[in-house]
Amino acid sequence: MTLNFREFDKDSSDDSSEDDSDHEVSEMEQGVIDSSVDTEEDDENENNKDDQNSSDDSEDEVVKAIKAEKNKPRDHPPSIKTEDFIVDICFHPANNIIAIANIVGDVLLYEYSNDETNLLKTMELHLKACRDVEFDNNGVTMFTTAKDKAVMATDVESGKLKQCFENAHDEPVYKLFPLDCNKIVSGMYL
Repeated sequence: MTLNFREFDKDSSDDSSEDDSDHEVSEMEQGVIDSSVDTEEDDENENNKDDQNSSDDSEDEVVKAIKAEKNKPRDHPPSIKTEDFIVDICFHPANNIIAIANIVGDVLLYEYSNDETNLLKTMELHLKACRDVEFDNNGVTMFTTAKDKAVMATDVESGKLKQCFENAHDEPVYKLFPLDCNKIVSGMYL
């Protein structure tokens, strides 16, 4: 005879002398036990369906939120991708222009907005890696320095060279800072 584990008495032992008839479950009691198990399973299935419906609703909310974000206006310009490694950048003080100095000695001027970025000019200024680019306070002149030891002042509007200081230092120049339209401070690493 096999006993149902639900009717197993924890206090009983194997060598008990109780009558096996006490452990037998009537068909009526078995029906009650089976129906209560079925009811529990039905309740669990209904709870799972409710959980799935609520997760479907939340997924719909998530999808709606994602779509709403895609329709929002951009709050930043698109990325600028270049062929060469970027060494330094500088924002124009008055206009939506960014100057990008790269490893081959060029300076790229981009005009940017939240919708697009446009390449305005590519200026091949230095023979070696351009290390710093800065605008003066008015944004009229752009100063650059490079590994070639030169410091250059360039007109932003025309792209023409205003002044070139070749061999400005004995070592390559790393950083410069315009004090005004006529004075700059430059530095190198020893």
